[in-house]
Amino acid sequence: MKKLACLFGALLLTTCSALATPAKTAALDTPYNTLLPLRERAALYDDILSKRVIQLLPDLMQRTNIDMWILISREYNEDPVIKTMLPATWLETARRTTMLVITR
Repeated sequence: MKKLACLFGALLLTTCSALATPAKTAALDTPYNTLLPLRERAALYDDILSKRVIQLLPDLMQRTNIDMWILISREYNEDPVIKTMLPATWLETARRTTMLVITR
């Protein structure tokens, strides 16, 4: 349980620090204090999520000696962690039973 808490804490800190840095796109050339359009915000979120899953998660699972991580959410009883592991355009709530299985 302690390993899972460390893994979740590291993922949360990585997400918060990555989302806290403002993004500036060359195509829009917008200042940092304006919001990105929803499509570009979703693309940025998905990019951060894919980097986190590909680069950070395998190393954390290896360091904490976790071979498999299973996230299960049921309808009307969603796990809050599963929302951070889904793409931006995915529906925010579980349908029937939604499972994510991550293996090393």
